[in-house]
Amino acid sequence: MFSFMNRYLLLAYVYVAMVAAAWGTDPIYYNKGTVNSAPQIDATVFVNGGLFDLSNSYLNPYALYISLFSGYPFATDNTLYYTNLSAKLMRSTEGFMFQFATNGFYEPAAVVDNQGEISGFHLYLNATNVNSKGLLDAGSGLLKINGNNVNLARGGLNASTIGLGGGGVGYYAYYGYYGYQQIPLYLGLGTNNVFGGKGRNFNPLAQFDLPNPQSPTHEVLVGNFTNRISIPGYASMGNTFAAYANTLLVDASNTVVQLILVATNAMDTNLFVRAGFSPIGGDEPGALGIVEWSIPDYDPVRGQPITNIVYLVDAFATQTNATYLTNFAGQNIQPDNYTVYVGSYPLYRYLTNNTVYTNTLLPADTVTNSVYAAYSISVGSTSTGYTPPLYPGFFYYNVNPALTDPTNNIGRIEINADRLDLTATRMRADGMVTITTSNLVSTAGATIDSPYIRLDLSAPNTLVVSNLVVDSVKRVSGSISVYSVLWTNSVMDATGTNSISTKYHIMLVDHTFQGSQQVGVYDLLTHAPNVVLADNLLVTKRLLVDADGLRIDKQISGPGLTDLDVSVLPRLNNFTNLGYVSVADMVRLGTDRSQSYANVVNRGTVSASGIEVATHSIENSGTLTASDGDVQIATDVGKLDDGQISASGAIRLTAQDLKVRNCTLTANQIQVQVSSRLSDGGEGANSVWSCANGFTLLTKPPTGDLLGTQIISTAPKFVRVSHTWAGENRGAIAAGYSNNAAIGHLVLNGNTSSLFAFNGAGANNALYVDYLDLQNTATNVAASLEIDAKMVVYFAAANLPVEQLDGQCGGRLRWVAHYAGFTSSTNVLLRTGQTIAVSQALRSSSVLDSDADGVVNALDVFPFDGNVFVGTQITNHPSKTVLLSWKAAAQTVYRVDYTTNLTAINWQFLLNYTNSATTNRMVTVKDGVSSGTTKRFYRVQYSP
Repeated sequence: MFSFMNRYLLLAYVYVAMVAAAWGTDPIYYNKGTVNSAPQIDATVFVNGGLFDLSNSYLNPYALYISLFSGYPFATDNTLYYTNLSAKLMRSTEGFMFQFATNGFYEPAAVVDNQGEISGFHLYLNATNVNSKGLLDAGSGLLKINGNNVNLARGGLNASTIGLGGGGVGYYAYYGYYGYQQIPLYLGLGTNNVFGGKGRNFNPLAQFDLPNPQSPTHEVLVGNFTNRISIPGYASMGNTFAAYANTLLVDASNTVVQLILVATNAMDTNLFVRAGFSPIGGDEPGALGIVEWSIPDYDPVRGQPITNIVYLVDAFATQTNATYLTNFAGQNIQPDNYTVYVGSYPLYRYLTNNTVYTNTLLPADTVTNSVYAAYSISVGSTSTGYTPPLYPGFFYYNVNPALTDPTNNIGRIEINADRLDLTATRMRADGMVTITTSNLVSTAGATIDSPYIRLDLSAPNTLVVSNLVVDSVKRVSGSISVYSVLWTNSVMDATGTNSISTKYHIMLVDHTFQGSQQVGVYDLLTHAPNVVLADNLLVTKRLLVDADGLRIDKQISGPGLTDLDVSVLPRLNNFTNLGYVSVADMVRLGTDRSQSYANVVNRGTVSASGIEVATHSIENSGTLTASDGDVQIATDVGKLDDGQISASGAIRLTAQDLKVRNCTLTANQIQVQVSSRLSDGGEGANSVWSCANGFTLLTKPPTGDLLGTQIISTAPKFVRVSHTWAGENRGAIAAGYSNNAAIGHLVLNGNTSSLFAFNGAGANNALYVDYLDLQNTATNVAASLEIDAKMVVYFAAANLPVEQLDGQCGGRLRWVAHYAGFTSSTNVLLRTGQTIAVSQALRSSSVLDSDADGVVNALDVFPFDGNVFVGTQITNHPSKTVLLSWKAAAQTVYRVDYTTNLTAINWQFLLNYTNSATTNRMVTVKDGVSSGTTKRFYRVQYSP
């Protein structure tokens, strides 16, 4: 879609192409002095060594408007080489076109070399080699560079509204000619606050007195519809207003009282608001009402401070009649008493406020005959291309869609090069900077100050996107809403013979201005073997990384990044994120194509609605967040270390080898499928998994455990939460905690009428837990815990008495007394001075007597002393046999060894014996010995 500006440039190109070489071509044109009028130049070489000044009224701020319709950029014929020497100046109101034009055709010149300064509304440099270490200044126009080899190192490029620039609202602003977008939101003109008819009266003192002025309800036109509004609206009722007053004594019988009420508070504390009156003559006595918004800024191109300014000018008091301005289509676009200017030129340096406001300035009488004007306009644009209106729901139905597209803004810089060097280049634009190159040499030290960036970059090796996009720029943008009312009061003087007339003009202004905005990246298209994104990027339309490897160093987000998948990463194999990636919908790395990724490394944050990863290898020490779906990771080798993964849905981890250490998983459900090794590294892993709809391990990996992991299962009210586990059922022995997907700490957090159900993945499975923690309603095991007949849950310690828990759920909740794990163990001192680790629950048991000395463990100072033989006997019937007797503790496993020599001890295993009784008792075991045996020594051991 062409805006008027696009059509204008097209006409300019046609004009250049039609210039014929009517005379013979000179070898060289060399200006060594001063040129003030446009010469006819037909020369192979153009050199400016002096002042080439075709601006005429260059300092006139309105020359910009005139040039748009009356002039063409200056061009020469048959020129192959252009040079502007160091410290020399070329300027033209209309601009310059540097290219090779001959016989009605134009082609790239050979060389354009700028060492000084070239300025004009339109600058077009088209050559095989373009070098500019000087300044190229297009004001608020268009600066376009096209070449094979473009070297802009240490040069300056400007397409911003330094000086007045910008432009007035109305005919110009509606078509977006000047810099910022300015889009009408609503407008209105009428009598007594309506378009026609009797209207509504109001009391000025009641409406406009501080601290909370508010306009009467008045009619406005929104597109083709009529609405009734009042400002400030509901959303702005907390604004702080300041009053600026001015009075004018016209003659003995006529005075003018003018008042500006403007919201002065802004979220940006660097944004300044100033208002006052300019006594510029008009058809009627009075002054222009003016509101100024400004923010200090710095121009990196010229290296000097500047001020970004927006002016709202109201001429209501100085006009005989107010009417609507219309556009080419005949549509009403604004009341003609209002004008908005945008730029950096202080158009109104001095504003008059000759009266201190008090409410005595306002009459308390009801106004019955007033005229009003109302207007709301979007000034500037957000990083996504459009400033939202002050009143949500109000928008201008007849707005040209091109106005909301920043590619149609002027104040643009466009660079198209095969080879491009931007080392220490300085750029500033109010519209957009577009850079297209197939070989980006360097951007080291570059600075680009523009609210929009458009990049299409390539490099033969690694492409680094750095120093191209700053985080934010200072520009005044937002919405203005203004209501102006005019009426006249006539009263008799004290003598009763003379009538004194007072004209009142009140201007109430509300706004949503911001002084800075995040830079919007309209397009970012990259092509290289490897790409590094080292700038913060707010993508507003499209991102493309055509590369094998991608590294993200900073933040990427924006409305143009709805998905991160094959449409954005068409051939990626290696993904590394060190920054922050925010995607509105889905992240799909390898699941959106036939071949998975080679490597995925995340040390930053990836946030999306859902995340899917298929890769040979993944390392995550950062954060993966699925706000509205699942996180699915399928990998050969996975290392989830020191990171966080959260999902509103499920977390599904599928791997051959998976290590999950110091990792927090939070999801509705957690599903794990590992074919080779599952591990958290054991003690000190500090992993925490939290779920609200259970966890699942359908296949036990051959090796590995989760003994350093805490799993928290929280059941919602009235919900049955299912858990499926594939551990082997090895009985109530310590061996169940080795290479059996055992869990370190299991928390079951119950709620009203909730139920925790445990199922086996096969015919005979078990879940081994080091420490079982039952919270809230889960402490009522009989009502809250359900264990399937093919499943057993074993635990070594618990927050409830283990003897109370052991054997519940039909004998499928079992205590493993003789396992001392990381979470369940405690250190116990023996009589020998040695310290051993034993089950904390076993040590504190008030039932068991592990050393069978008649004192339960909880009361025994040394509960795990060695065994004492009660007696040994030898019998010869029916053969020679040794009988060993000792007092065995309940539910304890004993090991009997023997040796024949205490000098060179070599203990040999004889047998195991288990006292499966629930009480201590005397036990006797037998050792049949051969007749040739002369002596044997025995020992009996047990593991507490």
